[in-house]
Amino acid sequence: MLKIPCPSCGGELVFRSQSSVFAVCPYCTSTVVRHDLDVEKIGEMGALAEDSSPIQIGMTGSYKNKFFYTSGRIIYEYEDGQWNEWHLYFDNGESAWLTDAQGEFAISFAKEEGIPSASKLRLGLGVDVGGDYFKVSDIKQVTYKGSEGELPFKAEKNYKSVVYDFSHNDNKFLTVEIPNERGVPPIMYKGSYIEFWKLSPQNIRIFEGWI
Repeated sequence: MLKIPCPSCGGELVFRSQSSVFAVCPYCTSTVVRHDLDVEKIGEMGALAEDSSPIQIGMTGSYKNKFFYTSGRIIYEYEDGQWNEWHLYFDNGESAWLTDAQGEFAISFAKEEGIPSASKLRLGLGVDVGGDYFKVSDIKQVTYKGSEGELPFKAEKNYKSVVYDFSHNDNKFLTVEIPNERGVPPIMYKGSYIEFWKLSPQNIRIFEGWI
């Protein structure tokens, strides 16, 4: 764990993972990038609107017998609404994303190999990824509406990309994100849909009548 003063307000920024490079100060909402033991302010995030997610930074849980800590969040916005991507750090050094979209949850891990070319992706197209067969089920333009906490890459507000979601006959999950910015490589995430309570979540947000 690394603790560094915010370059804007002096508040304590906590980086729990060596791989974290981006954070939003919880005191002044400055967005900062980490360079080894130094941090650089690159902007301000502003306050995020409240939503109905039970997840919050600091929530802990277990997935496939591995303990995780929720370190940050990116809010994705598209034409029909928005959803949350929560970043998880596992005690074995792995990281993953917990998707929270209108009551549906999925955990996925970034995959660097086998990413299909964007020029070949269209609705209904089938692709094989690691021996699993998926079909493109949705294509949408998205914008980062906001972010908070500690993240493994820069997640500045208004960053734009195209997201391809894939369906599978089983409970598996696949998505490919193609940034609009030239020179930024695509990212692919593969995982599974899950039931929230099977994560044994602790330190969640509590809503009246929700439990």
